[in-house]
Amino acid sequence: MSNTSMILLFFTFINFSLYIQMKVDHDRKKYKSYRISEITLFLLGLGGGAIGGTLAMFIHDHKKNKWYFRNLFPIFALIDAYLIYIFLTL
Repeated sequence: MSNTSMILLFFTFINFSLYIQMKVDHDRKKYKSYRISEITLFLLGLGGGAIGGTLAMFIHDHKKNKWYFRNLFPIFALIDAYLIYIFLTL
C-alpha cells in the first residue's frame, strides 16, 4: 500500500469516526446520557477529522451554538481538504 493510500485511509477513518462520535453525542444529549467531551471532539477535528465534524455539525444540528466549533471546524475542514488535494497530486 502506498503512502498516499495510507494517508487517504487515515483521513477517511478519522472523518468517519468524528462524524459518528458527533452523532452519538447528539443522541446522548437527547436522552441526557453520558456525553463525549468537547475537547475530544475538537482534538479529533484538529487532527484531521474536521470535514466529518463539519458535516455532522450541519446535518445533525449539533454544536452549532459553540463559536469555536461553528467558526474553526469549517476552517480546519478547508485545511484538511487542501492537504488531501496535495496528497492526491503527489
